[in-house]
Amino acid sequence: MAKTLDGLMCGLRISLAGALAYTASEHILLSSQSHGVLSLNDTHTALAGTIMSGLLWVISVWLMFGVRTRIVAALGLTIYGAMALLLPGLDRLTAHSLLSVAIVAGLTLPVILAGGGHYSLVRGGWRVAL
Repeated sequence: MAKTLDGLMCGLRISLAGALAYTASEHILLSSQSHGVLSLNDTHTALAGTIMSGLLWVISVWLMFGVRTRIVAALGLTIYGAMALLLPGLDRLTAHSLLSVAIVAGLTLPVILAGGGHYSLVRGGWRVAL
């Protein structure tokens, strides 16, 4: 039973990393396709989106390796929620944005509560690896 739970938690951790990496890639690809005149507000929004996408990439890599899984998963949920809800603007909040946040929260909460499973490349965080 314990091996099955470890495998399930590892699968959830990898799925969460994939979802966060997909979102980061999607934002970078869509923002690079928009060619137009940007106002000052759009420039700040694009910069914030790029920074959040970079952070999501780092978080997804750390989740893949299994580094500090609970803390990194909570940080990923926070950044993903901020990116999904605030970047398009609260006035353009759609059911799709809320559904995507709910799906990522559904993947994240078991990882936060039970950990990322026994299967990780770096057990015990970076202090063990260094």
